[in-house]
Amino acid sequence: MIGFGLAEIVTDLEVKKHALDLLMRHETGKGLSNYDLIPDQKVNATAIIKISIEKITGKAHQLPKKDNQDE
Repeated sequence: MIGFGLAEIVTDLEVKKHALDLLMRHETGKGLSNYDLIPDQKVNATAIIKISIEKITGKAHQLPKKDNQDE
């Protein structure tokens, strides 16, 4: 897949915290509140890039049929 859109650097501290929380929930199943508090200074030093997708393109391929599929 290839996506086209607008990328922008997030600077708002609360939006950055929310993005990091979503990332942690996705990767670990637990939000930031389950871990030691990250100081605001470290969150501000973390680059978060928001990508607003305008268009996605891609290809689809059918899986080959298995020999015993008709049985």
